[in-house]
Amino acid sequence: MALYKNYYILFFIVIVSARVYSQSYPDKEINSELNKGIALIINQNYNQAEEEFSVLIKKNPSFPLWNLYLAAAKIAKAYDYGEDYEDDAIKKNLEKSLYKSEKLLEKDERNIWYIYFEALSKGYLAYYNALDENWFGSMKYGMSAINGFEKCTKINPAFYDAYVGLGSFKYWKSRKTEFMKWLPFFSDEKEAGISYLIKAKDHNSYNSHLAIYNLTWIYIDEKKYGDAIKISEFALKMYPDTRLFKWGLARAYEAVDINKSILLYSEILNSLYKDGVKNHYKEIILKYTLARNYAKIGDKLKAIKQCDEILQINNNIDSKARKRLEDRISKVKELKNKLIN
Repeated sequence: MALYKNYYILFFIVIVSARVYSQSYPDKEINSELNKGIALIINQNYNQAEEEFSVLIKKNPSFPLWNLYLAAAKIAKAYDYGEDYEDDAIKKNLEKSLYKSEKLLEKDERNIWYIYFEALSKGYLAYYNALDENWFGSMKYGMSAINGFEKCTKINPAFYDAYVGLGSFKYWKSRKTEFMKWLPFFSDEKEAGISYLIKAKDHNSYNSHLAIYNLTWIYIDEKKYGDAIKISEFALKMYPDTRLFKWGLARAYEAVDINKSILLYSEILNSLYKDGVKNHYKEIILKYTLARNYAKIGDKLKAIKQCDEILQINNNIDSKARKRLEDRISKVKELKNKLIN
């Protein structure tokens, strides 16, 4: 269940992180500001991105995506650093983005951009509800978001930004409901989902890098590790310091070259240290992954060392963080006992 929960959240990460580029927004200044601000998020300059979007909200308060991407910067930072998603500003800004999008639609219900803004806002709210494990709210907003993306492609089949959301949804929905595929109303749309994501990637839409990211995890899910490595390395040529892509590459290499995987996970961990990340959640996740991989190659000493470091860290974190890591710490203890016995 945990694996499928992660895939479910991954689906919404991709939907809600979509950006506007190939179908450049008609206002050149807005398009330029979007390009600048979202690049800051991708390159992990989260605080600067928050500052930029906060200024833009004051400058042009009726445009919904300033609020949306202010929330996106906070979400991306929390996801990357392994922090809690408890900032009230996240939900408030997502709700403001949806409200402003609906107001724009009242003026012009056929405007493809306004439809897209509303769908994107609902996609973010779906993701936020998923993080809070409010699955009913998440599915409600998520299905409505998909309807909006489909409207965009009906109005303009070349609106490639919408295909990322559609492709992600079709693949992961089919993947999660495979056990019900014998029912007539549960069709297998995994191939259609992949096709949509490839279309978005190949047409260089502003969110094509997110199509690449999701395709990486789809290829891993389908055990097509060579394809996952190839597409991740392509993304890292454009964004060499982005942990989001490096993590997918490291995971793919676990099945091909564990030593290479260990090197990549170590680079991610050192990158977090370099950024001054104080939260220990991702540190423990990465160290456990390293311990597991060292055990696979028979290096028991390094594996035990990682386990000991994790258990030491766990003794010095607050009760809330310890609760989040409870299952992982149990696995660390189990792995260590297996290694020493």
